[in-house]
Amino acid sequence: MPKFISRFLRLVAGTALFWLTLFGTAGRLDWPGTWALTIFLFLLFVFVWGTRNAPELLDERGSTAANVPRWDKIIMTTYRVMVMVLMITAASVRCRLVPGIW
Repeated sequence: MPKFISRFLRLVAGTALFWLTLFGTAGRLDWPGTWALTIFLFLLFVFVWGTRNAPELLDERGSTAANVPRWDKIIMTTYRVMVMVLMITAASVRCRLVPGIW
């Protein structure tokens, strides 16, 4: 698979995961401003700008180098999972503390 298509598919998958977390925890999809912001940030800015100006940077940041220690991979995986848990927890706490907002 060409790098261009692989990079695009990884970006779309990451964006979909972000949307699932953001809109799934909110329990609603009617946020046009949020849709516009995430589409602009992820799909247009990162993909278009990155592909034109720094494709080697996108390749480097999109993969794990061979010389990364195992403990560093564990820390980064834990960090990614904890950020997702934080987003879900923050949304559920806000939902309980501020009735009627959702």
